[in-house]
Amino acid sequence: MSTHLALIDHLQIGCCDGRSGRYCAIGREMWLADKAANVAEYGREGMAMIRENHPEWADEIKHRALILIEQQSNNARRAA
Repeated sequence: MSTHLALIDHLQIGCCDGRSGRYCAIGREMWLADKAANVAEYGREGMAMIRENHPEWADEIKHRALILIEQQSNNARRAA
């Protein structure tokens, strides 16, 4: 399951409110993972949106996105 779909499923439980930015500990981790996956996919444009909309989380999301990018690169090398 993608990080985005997992987050949406979690939000259905009702313990988190994504519109107001209120998340339980699990929901916050899922939100960070989703945002990091977006940045890993969309690069600088994705990171610019994070810096604009969630500046307080930008460094953490960037760190997580870089880890994802490195993992993807390592997986691609192993597959080749």
